[in-house]
Amino acid sequence: MATKMDTGSEDIVSEINITPFVDVMLVLLVIFMISAPAVYSNTLKVQTPVATQASKAGVDDHITLTLNFTETQSVEVEGRKLDFTQLKDFIEKVKKADPMVDVVLNADGRLTHSDVLSLVDLLKGSGIENVAFGVQKK
Repeated sequence: MATKMDTGSEDIVSEINITPFVDVMLVLLVIFMISAPAVYSNTLKVQTPVATQASKAGVDDHITLTLNFTETQSVEVEGRKLDFTQLKDFIEKVKKADPMVDVVLNADGRLTHSDVLSLVDLLKGSGIENVAFGVQKK
C-alpha cells in the first residue's frame, strides 16, 4: 500500500468553483423574469375595464399588435405615439409582412364609446379582422 507523507504544507487549490456563481446567476435570472412584466405594465397610464371572464390572448403563428388608446386619444404602438393616419400606415406595413395580424386594444376606461369605435373602425378599414379588447381580471 502506498501512503502519502505529510510534509506540513497544504496544496493550494487552483481550480475555480463555478457552481456558486451559476446559482447566483440563475436566481438573478428568475428575479428579472418575474419583475419585468410588473415593471412594463406599470409604465403605461391606461385604466382598462374589468371583466370576470377575462383570458389571456393565445399564442399563434402570426403577428399580434398591442395598441394602447390613452385618455388623451393618442395611440401607442411599440412605445411610439401615433395619430390615426400614422397608425393606418403602420398597420399597412405590418400587414405586408403578415396578412393575418391580430390586435389587442387596451382602451382607457375613461374614453367614450364613440372614441373607441372610431379606432375599431379604422382597424377594420385597414383590414384587421381580429380585434380583442384588453381588460383586467377581477
